[in-house]
Amino acid sequence: MGKQSKANECQGWLKALLKAEQFTFALLVLIVILASGGESWGLPRSGAEPIKNYQVSVVNADNNKMVVEEPSKSVPVGEAPKPSGEITKPEETPEPEETEQPEETTKPSGPKVWHKKIIRQFPGAGHKVAITFDDGPRPEWTERYLRVLEAKGARATFFVVGAQAPKNADLVRAILASGNEVGNHSWSHSFLGKVPEDVVRADISKSMEVLEKITGQPIKYFRPPYGSISPQLVAAAESLGVKTVTWSIDPRDWAKPLPEKIVNHVMNRVQNGSIILLHEGHPGTLVALPLLINKLQEKGYELVTLSELLSGQ
Repeated sequence: MGKQSKANECQGWLKALLKAEQFTFALLVLIVILASGGESWGLPRSGAEPIKNYQVSVVNADNNKMVVEEPSKSVPVGEAPKPSGEITKPEETPEPEETEQPEETTKPSGPKVWHKKIIRQFPGAGHKVAITFDDGPRPEWTERYLRVLEAKGARATFFVVGAQAPKNADLVRAILASGNEVGNHSWSHSFLGKVPEDVVRADISKSMEVLEKITGQPIKYFRPPYGSISPQLVAAAESLGVKTVTWSIDPRDWAKPLPEKIVNHVMNRVQNGSIILLHEGHPGTLVALPLLINKLQEKGYELVTLSELLSGQ
């Protein structure tokens, strides 16, 4: 065999060896990426918050299209009235889990008569439903919900945290001025179903006093934070002349699902007299709201306040 042939053969083996080494290296890199969950390589990790880095903005002043935006794309998801500027997600503290059925924190023996005093829905309302918002008032958020409701001809009930009301009194008054209703969501937003009756009464009463001073109206309804309920909580609210209200539909919007999932969850469960739980301060909820209202109205539902829903009770 000539020298040239040997050289060609050596080059062929060398190329094959390099290809094998490149494949091995690529395989090792892939294994490392998968083992790390892909996060440090710019890949989405499993279970990542679906809208964490999204923004909401109006991109068409004529038809008020609201979109959810990533840095590289915009996807229309519904219509809404004009919010000013962009909505960016504020810092949030984790919330304990809420469920379709509010948490019962005590297990009393005998008939649960107190359960019958809790309002979860009112089928006798006819073709009406009540959307409710918890955890406000929140600057830059409450007014946006109000604009959506006004544009869609819908009304809702806002359960306000008493401690947040004095510094946002204008927002509380704006809720009423736009035809919506204010409810009591406690003073401290703590687990009131786990404390004695006198402690619950003091908390509800403190919040009621502040809210009634701001609104000039009596507060009719109380919603316990996290849906934490107990006989002593219901008794405390009753002694103050307010009704305890929870919900019949909870799309868990605080867990940051996609807006479409919020809408689908509600529409798959809605019926006459449903009370729907939503929260302030979540971009997905704001984007879902006009879509949800459209769907409900297409089904012939009238969106009303709790007082309007329960007027025939």
